[in-house]
Amino acid sequence: MKTIGPFTFPDQSSREEAEAWEQTVCYLALHRTFLLIATTRIEGKWKCYGTPVPGHSHEREKLLWKREGLDVGEAIARAAFPRFAAIPYAR
Repeated sequence: MKTIGPFTFPDQSSREEAEAWEQTVCYLALHRTFLLIATTRIEGKWKCYGTPVPGHSHEREKLLWKREGLDVGEAIARAAFPRFAAIPYAR
C-alpha cells in the first residue's frame, strides 16, 4: 500500500491489495436536497460529484452519486474538500 496525505491506496501490481482496498466517500451538504460527494479512486486520485438527494438521510443518500452524480470542477472540489489537497484530482 502507498500513502498519499491521509489516504492509503493499493500498489497497482498487487491484486491482493487492490481487492482489500476500500474507497473513502465523504459528503458536504450544500442544501438538504443537494450533496457534494468526494471519493477516492483506486489509482490514487479523487473525484467530486454533485447529486440531488431526497434529504432524509445524507449518510445513506451519499451513494446516489454513482447513479445520478455530475462531475464537479476541480477548483470547486478542492475548495469544498481541503482534506484531499495532497491527492491528484481525476479528470
